[in-house]
Amino acid sequence: MCCDIRKGTDNDATYLNTMCEYIEPYDLKLADLGYYKVEYLKEIHDRKAFFITKLKSDTRIYIKNPNPDRYANGNIKKSTNYIKIDIQEIIKPLVEGETIELKDIYLGQKKDLKTRLIVTKLTEENKKKRQFKHLKDIKKGRGTLNKRSIEWNSVNVYATNTAVDMLTSEQVHHVYSLRWQIELMFKIWKSIFKINKVKKLKIERFKCFLYGRLIALLLASTIVFTGKDIINEETSIEISDMKSFDTVVEYFPLLRVEFFKGELSIIRVFKKIIACIKKLGVKSKRKGRKSIKEILSFMKMPSDEVEVMVI
Repeated sequence: MCCDIRKGTDNDATYLNTMCEYIEPYDLKLADLGYYKVEYLKEIHDRKAFFITKLKSDTRIYIKNPNPDRYANGNIKKSTNYIKIDIQEIIKPLVEGETIELKDIYLGQKKDLKTRLIVTKLTEENKKKRQFKHLKDIKKGRGTLNKRSIEWNSVNVYATNTAVDMLTSEQVHHVYSLRWQIELMFKIWKSIFKINKVKKLKIERFKCFLYGRLIALLLASTIVFTGKDIINEETSIEISDMKSFDTVVEYFPLLRVEFFKGELSIIRVFKKIIACIKKLGVKSKRKGRKSIKEILSFMKMPSDEVEVMVI
């Protein structure tokens, strides 16, 4: 829905104004932390749309104080209207892997956005993975190393304005994981189509290179997703996007030769590609992870309804 070419050094959050233009009622935004801003989440909420995001470690969170202090005339002291809460204190009594839900939580200093928080105390294994990634990011100049950021590696926190009868705590986690599909597509663009490998050249030649790559991506995407639909109808086998795109690119030299020989020649090549995808493109099952198909089945959501999601 939003696709622009911008400087690689620009902060993701500077693109929020553009993204706000596309918010429609009942949209679901799966927000990457790069785009995290409480004001943006509030904008989504105010437009009657929904969001799921991970919480940043420095976000202030509050609950309404049931017994605020009052002045002699009975008026509430504003400074006691809310109680600041600490996630680290909340997870102390939890066992590893346990998840709890906190309702009616207010985000940010203005306290004008009410959400649900789904809080999970990570297992030791997941905690070590998070710490490893954290240190790796710091070496690349991303993130900071302090007591707060180290403690945050032991917890996973989602914030959402969806109601419980829309998405359960478990469903929130699964739906948010669908966000990875756009990261996977970027990986395909870079790993298979080498769209990020550009020599120093004039802008005109760069545009030719870019348009050529985008045409190749469009052609490959058409073949891959048509092939996946055909295979799914015939066998219900779940196909890997990465493996499928890799297969299609291998057939590009043959396609180049057969493309101008007519419709029958193209159909024959397409049949070969789909047969190859069916044989070599079966998606590997990762232990402990649900596939996209399983997530949609778990939510009882038909695949075509995913198109209403804004990722």
